[in-house]
Amino acid sequence: MGERMGRGGEAVRVTITHKDKRDCTVKPTVCDNGDGTYHVSYSPEEPGVYAICVCVKGQHVQGSPFTVTVKGKFREHQGVFHCCTFCSSGGQKSARCACGGTMPGGYQGCGHGHKGHPGCPHWSCCGQVKKSSECSGGPPSDALQRSLVRTVAL
Repeated sequence: MGERMGRGGEAVRVTITHKDKRDCTVKPTVCDNGDGTYHVSYSPEEPGVYAICVCVKGQHVQGSPFTVTVKGKFREHQGVFHCCTFCSSGGQKSARCACGGTMPGGYQGCGHGHKGHPGCPHWSCCGQVKKSSECSGGPPSDALQRSLVRTVAL
């Protein structure tokens, strides 16, 4: 492990470069937490493998340069994290869910304990059961998009 510092104030330099496209660099933001730790944030525009060099007092920190693989853009969920469409839609028969669950009685969405329901809270847009996740579903068809349970900011 590298040398621990009990206070901030050091000159920390971070460079982030795409390994295949040398002209593709990312500008990081370095925040001194004042306790010897530093927070680095960055937002790459291109997918691929990047080299991240972190230097303190002109010397690489232990493990630098680091290699990070950036995938395509993070796909945010467009639906609702819910227990089932029956509950989250207030009982609307036309509400659908991408989990594929069905209920009897003409309901087009999922319900607790019915066929196809994942048995736990999930995203209506793709059926993922992990709340903090990337949406795995493709863009729904227009007809499905209109009837999926979702929230809209007003």
